[in-house]
Amino acid sequence: WCGFLQGKRPNERELQYLLQLASQRGEQQLAERVRAAESGERERVDFLAHISHDMRSPLYNVKSIVNILRLENPAPETVELLEVARANCESLEEIIGDVLDLTRHGVGKLRASPEIFDLGACVEQVVEAFAVSARAKGLRLQCRLHEDRLAVCGDRRHLRRAISNILSNAIKYTPVGVVLVELQRDADGSSVLTIRDSGRGMSKVELAQLFKPFTRFQSEGIEGVGLGLAITKILVELSGGHIEVRSQEGKGSEFLLRFGRVLMQPEAPELANISLPDRGRVNLEGMSVLLVDDDAGCVESLARLLGRSGCRLRKCYSVGEAINLLSLDAPDCIISDGQMPGGGVELLLKAIRERRLECSLLVLSGNDDSERVESWLARGADRVLVKPATVSDIESWLYEVRRSQNETFSSQEVPLQQARG
Repeated sequence: WCGFLQGKRPNERELQYLLQLASQRGEQQLAERVRAAESGERERVDFLAHISHDMRSPLYNVKSIVNILRLENPAPETVELLEVARANCESLEEIIGDVLDLTRHGVGKLRASPEIFDLGACVEQVVEAFAVSARAKGLRLQCRLHEDRLAVCGDRRHLRRAISNILSNAIKYTPVGVVLVELQRDADGSSVLTIRDSGRGMSKVELAQLFKPFTRFQSEGIEGVGLGLAITKILVELSGGHIEVRSQEGKGSEFLLRFGRVLMQPEAPELANISLPDRGRVNLEGMSVLLVDDDAGCVESLARLLGRSGCRLRKCYSVGEAINLLSLDAPDCIISDGQMPGGGVELLLKAIRERRLECSLLVLSGNDDSERVESWLARGADRVLVKPATVSDIESWLYEVRRSQNETFSSQEVPLQQARG
């Protein structure tokens, strides 16, 4: 080095040595940059998980309180105010979900969890959820299902969210007229969902910008941050689907969502079990349910909502308290928050395994990171619902558990009767 600095020409051996040093230093700097980038990504993902939980948990509490008040037969003017509060909760939930999913997609953490489900039932549920908002605008919301059952393989939650985003936009941008939702099987065997409105339509310039984040058209009087359709395209494609748009200014818009090939009965015998919850034949009376959450407000509001079903409810406000209770008397079901001080739901799952308890566990989480959800399911959780989950979704799960218990009891009863005979 001294000779080089003094202007002396290095020989071949010295030159190779200098090049080797430079190469090693370059590799070292590159490795340091990679480590820094990976560390930064982990920090962003952790921050995303925490902010997701901290934003969705209070939203879940507010939504639960609104539902409680609606069930107490309030005056008509109060019902109207509660409906406004509920609609605002859903708008905030949509914005939070869009921002978090877009960020998660940017770091490669947004993934699909495929399952076989009835797409027709999913579409009906979404349309039913928007019936009130369409009626409030004086719109006719129509739903046409050309087949009783269209079973597909995809991420049910992602696709439901995508359909909700498109239908929400159709209602927003349609001042008068009709919004039509139509589901049918295409000639090539794929399922096609069409959402058609009689709204303002879009120009060619607007169509070219449609799926870019933070894009809004005719923003005056229209709520939202312009992320819905950008996220919708991502969610549909994650499930192997494809989205097309046809529109003309002044003549409305038409969105076509093409999903994978409809599954036939011989290919998937388990499709015979796909159905909507049949609540009429199942009674939750006396079913013991343990509620676990460090947020006392969440526990109390959920207890009041589930109390109508006849369940025997017990409440715990920490993981440690819940584990101590499991040692004394195991409930039929546990509904637990995913993340709590002193340990999350992982400790509950470990306690259930070690004690070999036969109780089902539902996780309510403010964090919908697919890796975390898959980890909970792999450790023994029966279902994971993202806050703010609806009471209907929670009750549907309880009905499934009770139905499964009844079937198990019936199968055990037959051999006993034969033995007595």
